[in-house]
Amino acid sequence: MSTENEIIILLKKDGPKRLDELAKELGISNMAVLRHMEKLEATGVVERRTFKGKQGRPYFKFSIKEIGASQITNSDGKILLDLISFLSENGHEKILDNFLEWRYSQQIIEYRKQMSGEDSDQKFLTLVKLRYDDCYFPEYSVRDGIYEITEYNCPIFRIAQKDGYACELERKLFENTTGFDVEYTHRQVDGAYSCKFILRKKPFD
Repeated sequence: MSTENEIIILLKKDGPKRLDELAKELGISNMAVLRHMEKLEATGVVERRTFKGKQGRPYFKFSIKEIGASQITNSDGKILLDLISFLSENGHEKILDNFLEWRYSQQIIEYRKQMSGEDSDQKFLTLVKLRYDDCYFPEYSVRDGIYEITEYNCPIFRIAQKDGYACELERKLFENTTGFDVEYTHRQVDGAYSCKFILRKKPFD
């Protein structure tokens, strides 16, 4: 993962941070962080705000500027967005739905293959690993019988903005591969900085 993408993940997870805080977490110099931040500012991903210190000395904090611009950076994003817009504006929304269905069918085959022979707890951990491999950058927790996955990147964010069906297929993917009941409580397309899924074992498990 590039340093810029690491910075985006940190800001999405923890909120605004000072330059020195980012430098400490990344293990690089303040000057190196500043160079990365200037690049992210120039592309509209982050912004800096000025605060007054204890003795009146100002300091900066950096934060994500807007959720639409804060996805993990890649060179294909603009082309993908143009393609999605073209399909939508020319009455080809069905093609987008067909693509999402095809992607879902491929994922469910692969996920089930990786989870073959596992119990429900093992399937949950395998799901987390698969999501990381697919660049969703998840964190997870298990407490009082509730399994939670928080994802800080959405590789299909641009598609989900145009077609909410994408989010429902993500939920179905979790449900139909793990056997858990699944709901999402936060979605990046709704303005949240992460997508959060709550998984619960079915009563007969």
